[in-house]
Amino acid sequence: GAFVEDTWKLAPDFVVYAGVRYDQNIGYQLTGREFIDLKTVSPRIGVAWDVFGDGSTKFGAAAGQYTIPLPASINSGVGGITVNRTDYYAYTGINPDGSPILGNKYGDTVTLGSSNPADPRTIASGNIKNTRQNNYTVYLQHKFDSNWQGSVQAKYTFLDRTIETTCDLGPGSPLRNYLAAQGYPNARISNACILYNPGSAIELTNDLSGTGQMQTITVPASVYGMPRAERTNYQLIGTLTHAESPDEPYFFNVSYTWGHMFGNYEGYFDESTGQSISGSSYAFDYPQLMQGATGDLSNDYRHSLKTMGFYRFRNGFRIGGNITAHTGAPVLCNSFYPNTENTPSGTAAASRGNYSYYCFNKLSPRGSMGRQSFNWTAGLLLAWGRKFGAHDIDVALNVSNVFNHIGEEGAVRNWNVGGYNTINPSYGFPGYQSPRSTSLVVRYTWN
Repeated sequence: GAFVEDTWKLAPDFVVYAGVRYDQNIGYQLTGREFIDLKTVSPRIGVAWDVFGDGSTKFGAAAGQYTIPLPASINSGVGGITVNRTDYYAYTGINPDGSPILGNKYGDTVTLGSSNPADPRTIASGNIKNTRQNNYTVYLQHKFDSNWQGSVQAKYTFLDRTIETTCDLGPGSPLRNYLAAQGYPNARISNACILYNPGSAIELTNDLSGTGQMQTITVPASVYGMPRAERTNYQLIGTLTHAESPDEPYFFNVSYTWGHMFGNYEGYFDESTGQSISGSSYAFDYPQLMQGATGDLSNDYRHSLKTMGFYRFRNGFRIGGNITAHTGAPVLCNSFYPNTENTPSGTAAASRGNYSYYCFNKLSPRGSMGRQSFNWTAGLLLAWGRKFGAHDIDVALNVSNVFNHIGEEGAVRNWNVGGYNTINPSYGFPGYQSPRSTSLVVRYTWN
């Protein structure tokens, strides 16, 4: 990638800065063949105004587009080679070492995947583009005196597009029905899933005629009924800070944030369904999994307060602490897809497990299940530091959750076990914040 930036001083107290970033992300198969080439241009611009010309008050605004590389897990997953072979045997007992005693084998070996790499043209939609997010910020900073300063800023971000996989390619799927209507009733789709931009048309290359020859067709977004990826975040942040000085030997910072994050897509890490591996989300695999997906996202904390500070005594000792408090995040509930329509796509969506939104025997949209309770924690700092010429020593005792507050943090989100008709008895069982803990840090530095 490359980044170019410049600054223009249009007036003694007014500055404009602008830049543009170019990124290129290329994905390769294990064989070394390229299957995706993402080129992205991200422009950015901002202004800053010294309101009174004395540096005490600054007003500014910024706008820009941002992208991120394709996660390595997606790269290795679609560009790699994975073969799973399973054999089934009769169980007859246990050996002394704990291993099973195997009887007769049942049936043939079940093989999933292929040791032959896919044709790179089939892995991603031919018109695919990289992830892009738009960020906008407006802020006001004011310096009250030599120690105290504050700021207010408003932020607005929204996801323009992302890269995900759709796996609704099998027989009986809307895609196959569309291909048949276009004169390709015998299409042989060699791959189980394809990379694409949800909500956009798919430029599909595969053996559409069933003759072994590659052909390309553009499938409108309306065919597979998948929405665009949406994630919008509003934030209003107020901050007040006191800087440490010889005359006023203490530091203090307090910030308050109001926020609202909503949409149908958490991102490459999907906290709402517990998928912690980047790029492993089942979002957009099947349209059934997106029913009820739009709502308040898992990190939608409407109000949060953070404060921290310390006082430094002349003998080198300092005492400080911090407090963090926030209102509750949305209660999460994920279920198996009920597949009441009994279609091939519905059956495939149900096989994904608890990644749908049909809790309590009805469609329960994301963010509609209420909120977790208000939560807070406090920390304590006791420290001593001394300078000996060019040498510094600092000893700090940090106590987290000093009052051992037991606050709820999350809960079991899975509504089903094994299938839609079996309710998970542990659903809603709460998790709790970490108990009080203490750490001692000794730091020695020299020049």
